[in-house]
Amino acid sequence: MTAGVEAVAPEMAVRPAAVRWVVLGGYALLTAGTQMLWLSLAPVDTRAAAALHADVGVIGDLAIIFPLVYVVLALPAGRWLDAHFGRALGTGAVLTAAGALIRVAAPTSLAVLVAGQCVIAIAQPLVLNSITKVAARYFPPRERAAAISIGSVALFAGILGAVLLGGPLFDVGGLGLLLAAEAIPALAGGALVLAVLRVRAQYADGASTAVRLTWLLRSGFMWALAGLVFIGMGTYNAVATWLEPILKNYGEAGAAGNLIAIMTVAGIAGAAVLPAWVARRDRRRTMLVAAVTAS
Repeated sequence: MTAGVEAVAPEMAVRPAAVRWVVLGGYALLTAGTQMLWLSLAPVDTRAAAALHADVGVIGDLAIIFPLVYVVLALPAGRWLDAHFGRALGTGAVLTAAGALIRVAAPTSLAVLVAGQCVIAIAQPLVLNSITKVAARYFPPRERAAAISIGSVALFAGILGAVLLGGPLFDVGGLGLLLAAEAIPALAGGALVLAVLRVRAQYADGASTAVRLTWLLRSGFMWALAGLVFIGMGTYNAVATWLEPILKNYGEAGAAGNLIAIMTVAGIAGAAVLPAWVARRDRRRTMLVAAVTAS
C-alpha cells in the first residue's frame, strides 16, 4: 500500500500535467467498482437467496450494510483524507479489492459474503469522499467541476453496470460468475489508484483538519439538507434493494434490473440538466422541496 506523496506544488507555478486524467480514470474505475459491489445482488435477490439457502430479507440486508457503515465512518474518513490523503485513499483501494476477493473465495457462503460486504463497506467512505480532493490536488481550478462531474458519473455507471449485468451473469454462471465478474473493476481500479497515488500532487488542496466540527451541531441548514438527502437517497436505496422480490410476486422479477436502470439514467439526466437551470434562477430551495415531494 502506498502512502502517496503529500507534498504539493504552488498552484500558480505549475501547468496541469496530462497524467491528471490517468489519476482521475483510476479513481473513477475504483468508484464504479464500489457501486457495483454494493448492488451486486439487487437484480437477483430471490435467486441469490435460493443459492445461499437464506431468506430473501437477509440478502436485501446485505445492501444495507453499506449505508449503515457509511453513516458511522463518513466524518472520520473525511478527516483522515484531509490529514493523509494518499494513505487514506490507498487504504480504501486495498480494502475494496480485498473485500471483492473475499466474496469470490466462497460465493455460496453467506458468512463469507457478509464478511466481504463489511470490508468493502468500510472502504467506501474513504473512496467516495475523495472526489473533491482528487480534483483539487491534480486539476487546475477551471477543470475541477468537470473532474468532480466525471467522478460522480462513475458512481452511476457502477450502479448501471450492477443492475444491467446482474441478471445475465447469474443466468450464465450463477453467483460465482456474478461475483467474480463484478470484482474486476474494483481490482483494476484499486491497482491503478495505488499506482497513480505515487504521482506528485500538482496543487495545494486546502486541507481543513484545523477546523473544529462543532459548527456542524449548530448548523440548522446542514441538518435540514441532511434530512432531505435522507429521504431522497433512502427512497432510491429501498427501491433498488427490494424491487426484485416485490416484482416476483407479480411474475415480473426479471424487470427489476431494467427498471432500476431507468431510474438511474433519469437521475443522471436530472443531474446534468437541473443544477445549471436552478442556479441561473436561484431556485435551490424550490428545487429541494420539489425533489423531496416527488420522492
